[in-house]
Amino acid sequence: MTTGQSKYERGLCPIKTPDPVWRELHKEFEEGGTDPGVFASLVINEDTTNDEVLERWIYFLDQKAHLTDLFNFLKQQIILWCEKNGKLTFSEDRYWFAGVEKRTKCRDAGKVIERLLILTGGDFDAVVGALSSNAIKPGYVKKLLQQQTPDTAEDEFDLLFEKVEVKKLTEKTTPPAKPQKSLIEVDKRFVR
Repeated sequence: MTTGQSKYERGLCPIKTPDPVWRELHKEFEEGGTDPGVFASLVINEDTTNDEVLERWIYFLDQKAHLTDLFNFLKQQIILWCEKNGKLTFSEDRYWFAGVEKRTKCRDAGKVIERLLILTGGDFDAVVGALSSNAIKPGYVKKLLQQQTPDTAEDEFDLLFEKVEVKKLTEKTTPPAKPQKSLIEVDKRFVR
């Protein structure tokens, strides 16, 4: 998004500005006069028309994009500041610094399971304790069940896996292709 130019100004959204009542509610909210839950129910409720909901939703998406732009720009400026001045300190236990985020990734699941079986003396429950909540691919298991036990595959699958409703709207984003510096927060109260 081009900073300083909204989606409306670039012609990507059909609705220009929220109605006056909505603008007044939003102003009151920004000034801290309304609880977020109360504000949301006043802005969008079962009596709100489709066009009003759409208009208000697009307005918030646009505002979120502006805040995201500002947030990302500020993070980049803080990264540059940290590279020059060191960590940004809130307290002895909490600070930010410029660094490359890292996550631990399994190199070979088969070798890890094999090693865990040896380390635990074959204790299956101990091996399962090393798995994360979504460590098993449902599609792969379903395919194996359909190949090996086609008559009971669906029932077995339903016993092993559950479908959970996701109760939020999401937008997909792609991670950066190469490691880049980011602002890393350290709060020693939560360090493992």
